[in-house]
Amino acid sequence: MDSLLKLGYSNVKVNENYLQSPNLTEVALLIHKLTKNREECENIQVPFACESTKLYRNLMGYGFFVVFILSIVGNCLNLFIYNSDQIRFYIAIRMLCTKLLMNTLMMVLLVPQALRIMQYWEPGSKIDQLYWKLWPYQAYCLNVFGFCAMWLTVLMTAECYVHVFFPSQSKTICTKRNVSKGYLAIAIVGMLLSLIYPFNRKIHFYNKCELIIVKIRISETFWMRLYEKIHTVANLFLAIVIPLTLLVFMTASIVWKLIIRGAESGIAHRFSAEKRCVTRITLITTLLQLVTEFPSIPVFLYAVCFGPHLQQICNWQTMSHFFGLWNASLSFFVYITFSTRFRKSICRRVHQVFHQCCPNWISRPSELPKLRTCSSFVSHGDTCHRPLSPSAPNKLGFYPPPNSDFSAAESLLSFNLETQTYVCTTNGYAGVKKQSDSSCVSSPSSSVNDSFL
Repeated sequence: MDSLLKLGYSNVKVNENYLQSPNLTEVALLIHKLTKNREECENIQVPFACESTKLYRNLMGYGFFVVFILSIVGNCLNLFIYNSDQIRFYIAIRMLCTKLLMNTLMMVLLVPQALRIMQYWEPGSKIDQLYWKLWPYQAYCLNVFGFCAMWLTVLMTAECYVHVFFPSQSKTICTKRNVSKGYLAIAIVGMLLSLIYPFNRKIHFYNKCELIIVKIRISETFWMRLYEKIHTVANLFLAIVIPLTLLVFMTASIVWKLIIRGAESGIAHRFSAEKRCVTRITLITTLLQLVTEFPSIPVFLYAVCFGPHLQQICNWQTMSHFFGLWNASLSFFVYITFSTRFRKSICRRVHQVFHQCCPNWISRPSELPKLRTCSSFVSHGDTCHRPLSPSAPNKLGFYPPPNSDFSAAESLLSFNLETQTYVCTTNGYAGVKKQSDSSCVSSPSSSVNDSFL
């Protein structure tokens, strides 16, 4: 019996010594570490982002490519139309062409983001890492293009506002030199305002639980935090509040002057057909900009007051981004819906291209008809002077007075040898008018196309 007890005691001592061996201690620690890591991986929380929501993926991922195709087609057709006929001489049309180019570049830069949202490549792959390394510069370019497009819309509306309310000073204000200065000022402010993205946005990659987590870090120093605050406030006012306020004021004033008071003042009748078309396009562009930029206001206000807590205002941010896409894409389809002259210009331009390709099969397009008999100058008057000889129109040397509100495109005269040409005056303005009789009384608008809007 004693021998058996001694044998059992010796076995216990052996087992205790075995459990206290270094190998088993390391295995136990490894098992404990693996268990802890597994619990951490199960409880890991990826930082919330609007891109993870279903609404954002559908609109900015799959929906983006629908808008992208419409944007490329519409903007190219717009540029195709704007560089034809006399309309291309207008300053507002040149600014609109510049805006269309910026919108097109902005849509092209957004293609990689849409592909990433649709998970076209694996997160953490080399393509994904390259995308995130270039992300600060992509954000910089997108913000510069968006800022310039917004203020170009303001310049277009301001040019129309000056022609309507200050026609005598329009020639001295709306010049190529002043427009170039405006371009330069807008570009400089836009580039300075967007410098924060490459300057204070650093991309870091973390490999955790076989997941590569991307974190966008910003400096937490006092000066950089102050710079972030100043940037947010400046971006709110310079990119949203001030331009939208100017657009609302000028658009309302133009509509009141030309549409509500247009019949009383008769200012709309002093515009040529091309000028009315340009003004119509400007107003449509402004209204489209106002509608699509509205969701951006609560996003910036919330960021200024409470910080960038995306989860609380994610839906507003999603709609703001999506409306911005539509603003860069819908202009052509809105113009073709609301502008009769724009539709005629499209048909004529297409006819002209087909004639150049197949001159033997397609006849030469006729000149685009004027929407009003007196479409070149302010010729709706009551007094007529003696008729000028139509046989030598190049010797007339007739130009609009310096205080008139018409651009170079409207000084192009067309003469018909079968009609008599008269010089008419109204309130000190002179103009050229063609009629088959000796009357200079202007007729009222006879169709919807002849009205201002």
